[in-house]
Amino acid sequence: MSHFASNAASWPEPQSVAASNGSAASPAADLTVLAQSDDFLLELAQIAGGLAAMRPVDSAEAAFAAIASGRRPQVLAIDGSAVAQPAALLEACAQRAPSAIVVVFLPESRSAAFATAVEERPPFAVLSLPLDSAATHATLTRAIEAAAAPSATTAAAPRARAALSAGRADPPRPPPAPRVRRTLWFSTVAAAVALLLAGIAYRFLAPATPAPAAKPVAAATPPSGNADLTILGGRAFDLLEKARAAMRARHYTDPPGDNALVYYRSAAAADPASGEARDGLQRIAALVYERFHAAIAASQLNEATNALANLRAAVPTDPRIASAEAQLQTLQAAAQKAAIARRAADAEAARQAELAQQKLQKEASRIAEAAAAREARARTANAAADQSARLAQARLDAGELTSPAGDSASDYIAKIRAEDPSYPGLAPLQQRLADALVARTRAAAAATKAPSSTTPAAAPHGPLVLISNDPPVYPENALERGIGGKVVVGYTIDPTGRTRDVHVVRSKPARIFDEAARRAVEHWRYAPVRAAGKAVAVPAEILIRFDPPK
Repeated sequence: MSHFASNAASWPEPQSVAASNGSAASPAADLTVLAQSDDFLLELAQIAGGLAAMRPVDSAEAAFAAIASGRRPQVLAIDGSAVAQPAALLEACAQRAPSAIVVVFLPESRSAAFATAVEERPPFAVLSLPLDSAATHATLTRAIEAAAAPSATTAAAPRARAALSAGRADPPRPPPAPRVRRTLWFSTVAAAVALLLAGIAYRFLAPATPAPAAKPVAAATPPSGNADLTILGGRAFDLLEKARAAMRARHYTDPPGDNALVYYRSAAAADPASGEARDGLQRIAALVYERFHAAIAASQLNEATNALANLRAAVPTDPRIASAEAQLQTLQAAAQKAAIARRAADAEAARQAELAQQKLQKEASRIAEAAAAREARARTANAAADQSARLAQARLDAGELTSPAGDSASDYIAKIRAEDPSYPGLAPLQQRLADALVARTRAAAAATKAPSSTTPAAAPHGPLVLISNDPPVYPENALERGIGGKVVVGYTIDPTGRTRDVHVVRSKPARIFDEAARRAVEHWRYAPVRAAGKAVAVPAEILIRFDPPK
């Protein structure tokens, strides 16, 4: 498949030029062309002009898809020379694209057989190959009118069927004879040359005039692009030969200095009257206009700019340039808007990243502060545990295992356990306390003398009866050192016989046996003391001796 027919979506959107004022108008229909030949496509594009938007395809499926996606009236042109079974294709068109107007191009040698094959379902028209410009233009005009007004299709079918035998549709007027066409062509060329020479003379002979001040424009001027504007020297004949070779090699606008655009422009400069050079430039213009629309559809700004520059280089007066510039400016505005949006999105992403970084830094700082606080608390707890350990050690040395309350070895060990359960000196202190308590219990059991008691000399209510008097526990440190002593304990016997207000009156040596004696008396029980038949509270004292075993 050739370059021109490879992409239906990228074929240029032609424009018709009004005869009165030269203003551009939108195509009246979509012309889908099923063909394989570049030459056929280019020639048909020149004949169709601004009648329709031409979309080349290389398969029936692509043709049906293009017709189905179109929004304008649909005309299907088929190059029958490249189709094995045109009649079967027409049957498929009737089923899958019934609204499309079909025009078939066939060599005259196949027209008769084709007319017989499609007699029941003929196309709108069958034209002979090679193309006849006048007949093709007229037929396409009628086909577009029929596509725009479906009711006219039925009326047009009999005329098309009648034209099958002749090999082409009946044009509005017969084409001019070959000699007349050649005369008109030479006349046109002569007029064009005369106009060109007149323009050159006016340019060099007319007095210079100051250029008008540039007017401000609303939109930015499209970039010039990269067009190969080289003009080569040499004979027009040789340059045209090189241009034809470049076209066959599809070197339309590149490589630089060796492409069809350069050779055709150089040939036109060497021979301004060369019709082949002008025709070649028109073909190049159709190609680069196709490329321009493909680049616009793909939002490729640089490619569209270069294609437009090549279009200006090929045909500077091409009426499609104005609309192409407008489309390019639209693409530029969209690209600029997208770039602004991307920059805004990048700025927002950077801002969000910075906020996230700040948040991470704050979180890391919080974690570090929490770790430092934990470490400080650990140091404080360890220092407090060290102090409690020293006090517990001193109380153990003094035999103050469980008393006095709040200032005993047991109290300080409990404080260490609450402050720092993992304190390394806790376990040895606990073990030593346990061993001391066991030793004290054993010492109490080994004591041979029970404590004696005295009652007040002036007991008005008779003797006190002691019901329960467990002996005191001999302090371990005093037992280990063989120290003995005595303690006088004062207390009150309440009406129930329990002791209260237990206190040490005097002791010797001081504080060694005080706690053991006081704790023992707190658990004693007496028979209630009665006066006048009622139980009363009475004060009492007792002397408790501590003699070490021998």
